[in-house]
Amino acid sequence: MKFTALHKALTTLMLLVVLFSSGQPDSGDIIHKITKSDNSSYEKIAALDTVTRYYRTTDPCLSARANFEVAEYYYDFSEYDSSIINILEGINLVSADCDSSMYARALLMYSYNEIDLGEIKHADSLANVALNYFESHDNKEEQINCLNALAICSAYMGSGFEITNALFRRMYHLAEAEGNPLAPARSLLNIGATHGRFNNVDSAIFYYQQVKAINSKKPQNRMSVNYHDGIAGLYSQKG
Repeated sequence: MKFTALHKALTTLMLLVVLFSSGQPDSGDIIHKITKSDNSSYEKIAALDTVTRYYRTTDPCLSARANFEVAEYYYDFSEYDSSIINILEGINLVSADCDSSMYARALLMYSYNEIDLGEIKHADSLANVALNYFESHDNKEEQINCLNALAICSAYMGSGFEITNALFRRMYHLAEAEGNPLAPARSLLNIGATHGRFNNVDSAIFYYQQVKAINSKKPQNRMSVNYHDGIAGLYSQKG
């Protein structure tokens, strides 16, 4: 993602307008103002980059948060290398003064990037460290996200149905306790897609059928679209 000198100047100006529109800004509110603004994702990245540089010495925790926000945008754009660069920069700024969950969330984000880059063993290791933290702090929502990553890694590594299914069951029970029964379906979609990439078509179809069964109880449009697109591609792949 490249910005011209003029674009950089304009986005920096945009940042100043956002920050000072309601007086001297509270540093804790800066990132929220930027991410919730009406500007494009590209402009938000440039603004967050400015925050990262500006607060690197005076408020490294805020600077790290800005790095992690930029990393999420790059991940959404499938620019995984740029996402990881920002994650690592942010991790280097995290200290004991920061929110203790920042480091674990950064590792989990790093894990998802590594999954998409095919670095599965590293991704699995990162997700396990993050899971240990969130289990010790009883954060069930993030445990679900960690188990999703671990289930995908398990499918990639060919760990077999029993291990992958055990991760799914743990995720399902946590999601059910949190009132989010569709979370396992999202994981199964990823697992099924993973099997499909490795030409394990019958296994992939099995996972997609589980998605259909879960989604039929409380239909979600996006889930239905993802299921139908995925299953159609699998049957075409199967021939």
